[in-house]
Amino acid sequence: MTIKEMREALEKRCEDFDNNCTGCPLRGRQYCYTSVTDDEIQDNYNTMFPDGPIDPVNHPTHYTQGGIECIDAIRASMTADEYDGFLKGQVIKYVWRYKHKGKPAEDLKKAMFYLDRLIKQTEGVPESADK
Repeated sequence: MTIKEMREALEKRCEDFDNNCTGCPLRGRQYCYTSVTDDEIQDNYNTMFPDGPIDPVNHPTHYTQGGIECIDAIRASMTADEYDGFLKGQVIKYVWRYKHKGKPAEDLKKAMFYLDRLIKQTEGVPESADK
């Protein structure tokens, strides 16, 4: 991974916390995106991302609380038909707005995330296959 990719991953983490640091595990540390140098990123990347870089499509940090991802809680609260409808709605939402929020490719990837889950759900693939 290049320094540029590492910096982009750190910047993405900052964006995931709406650039206000609330809840950010790096808050108040020397690794804050706004002040870290390229050398510090290279030397401390594994400390900054002990579980790997943030994945804003498949595992956004702002959708995980107490080790539980929001989508897993949603699935557990719904019938299979309700969950299908939720997934379909998410696909439509991300395709509908992909040109209007500044990150079209990311929104299309999010639509694919939900479409892939809907396909697996329709094929009867067990939940563990999603991860």
